[in-house]
Amino acid sequence: MVVAGLLFGCMGVFVKLGAAYFSSIELVFYRSLFGFLAILAIAQVRHLSLATLHWKSHCWRGLSGLGGITMFFYCITQLPLVTAVTLNYTSPLFLALLATLFLGERHHSLLLMAVVLSFLGLILLLRPTIQEDQWGTALVGLISGFLAGVAHLNV
Repeated sequence: MVVAGLLFGCMGVFVKLGAAYFSSIELVFYRSLFGFLAILAIAQVRHLSLATLHWKSHCWRGLSGLGGITMFFYCITQLPLVTAVTLNYTSPLFLALLATLFLGERHHSLLLMAVVLSFLGLILLLRPTIQEDQWGTALVGLISGFLAGVAHLNV
C-alpha cells in the first residue's frame, strides 16, 4: 500500500509537470497506453487470455474509469495538486452510496451520517483553498470522484 501510494503520488506530480507540455487528454492517452502495454506483456508472459464473458461490466468500468481519469487529470492541470487529489479521493464516499443503491447493501443511518459528515468535512477543507473562478473545475474534480466510484463498483 505504501508503494502504491508513492506511485500514485508520483503520477500526480508527473501529470502536473507534464501539463506544461501536453494536454490532459494526451496525458490520459499515454498513461492508458503504457498501462495497456504492461497488461498485455503480463498476459503474454503468463499465457493468459484477455477474452471475457463479462464484457458489459468491463465496458461500463472502462468508460467510467476513462471519464474519471480524464476529469482527474484535467483538475490536476487546473487546480493545486492537493485539491485535485482530495476531490478525486471522494470515490469511496460515492462507492458507499452506489453500493447501497445498486448492490442492495444494507442502508443504515450510521453509513448515511458518515457520508454526509465526510462531504461536510470536504467542503470545510476545500473552502479556503478554492478560489471563485475554480468552482467549475472543482465540480469536475468531484465528478471524477463519482466516476471513479462507478468504476470501482463495476470491479
